[in-house]
Amino acid sequence: MQGLFMIMRVYKIVPDDSEYYSSTLEGSILGNTSTDDGIRNSSKLKWMQRDLQIIAKRLQIPAHLEAKNNNLERSHNAQRLLASIDDNTIRQRLSVALYQQYWERNSDILESESLESVVKELGLSVNVKEQIDKGESQLQSFNEEASERGVYRLPRHVIPSICFYVSGKLFRGVDRLHFVERAIGNKSARELRLATPDSAAASRDAKLTFYFDFSSYWSYIASIRLPNFVKELSPINVEVEYVPVVIGGIFKTLGNPIVPIQAIKPAIVKATMADIYDHLDYLGNGSFKFNVSFPMPTITPLRATIVNNSSELRSRIFKAAWEENRNIGDDKVVAEIIEESGLSSSKILTEVKSDQVRNQLRHNTTRALENGAFGVPTFQLNDGPIIFGQDRLNVLADMICGWNYS
Repeated sequence: MQGLFMIMRVYKIVPDDSEYYSSTLEGSILGNTSTDDGIRNSSKLKWMQRDLQIIAKRLQIPAHLEAKNNNLERSHNAQRLLASIDDNTIRQRLSVALYQQYWERNSDILESESLESVVKELGLSVNVKEQIDKGESQLQSFNEEASERGVYRLPRHVIPSICFYVSGKLFRGVDRLHFVERAIGNKSARELRLATPDSAAASRDAKLTFYFDFSSYWSYIASIRLPNFVKELSPINVEVEYVPVVIGGIFKTLGNPIVPIQAIKPAIVKATMADIYDHLDYLGNGSFKFNVSFPMPTITPLRATIVNNSSELRSRIFKAAWEENRNIGDDKVVAEIIEESGLSSSKILTEVKSDQVRNQLRHNTTRALENGAFGVPTFQLNDGPIIFGQDRLNVLADMICGWNYS
């Protein structure tokens, strides 16, 4: 519910008569799309809560963001009421009013008496109890429609979000609004930015720590974005610290599946792949190929970048894995990549076996965990709290320019 509340408060990207609001209940979306989503640890939950605060601050949402999600599991009556309304314009108005009641006023929308109060304020001639009964079948219909379109159920302790369905394509989350805008015709839509380098920028430095694993396609996307990211922040001097980590070790320590995408339902895999290509299209990158050898063991290439931390070698390994479909889990392939980077493969592949290099990779992984990482790519700005995901680079850019979410 937070997601839809935010979109309705801040954005107006399509005409009223082009918007159609479908009420769904996440806990009732068909079981064949359900998933645990790998959210089993406090690090990820803490990040999601902070991320919600960041989004609310960026969109200037005056909402109470206390953890109410367990109560939202009981919001059947509100959803049935919305589903029962045939007039889409009225459904929009009622949706906005319910979100305001719950998130702005910090008031109840679970009981029929509370719903009657909201309806009365809107001046609607509606018998709430009758409409709730009427809405049961329509809500189920909306749930089935959502499931068919790829909307997947999230566990109840996860922050709910909003899905947009545009011309046969599904987008999930308020952080994908620029994709929604582009899908409906605004090809110049960009990620939200709130700050740019000011007159004092030349005197400022920033350190950006980037935790990555070559086995992560999202880390690949982050890696191809970072050069322009740094360039666009000039004259601020941004130093990027590249820290290779073993993502499988992080997942294992946190009790999550070693390869999360293999442990989730097909609807989520499909949504994830679509999201990857949406980002690549947005970046103008047509070179990506999902590696047929995935998941690939990456211990050797990760250690190789500890032995020689050259940007050329790091870039070549990412490119080999996610553009050239090469198996970087094969030491012979890694040797070829090292030679292509103008370096000595025999020297580097000998050094990767040393205790010093082995221990450094372990230390890097432990460091990431201790700082709150639960996946990659993960970032830290000036050794501060983690920021997760390459889709938060716009937030990091604003923070480097002085924007503060606290």
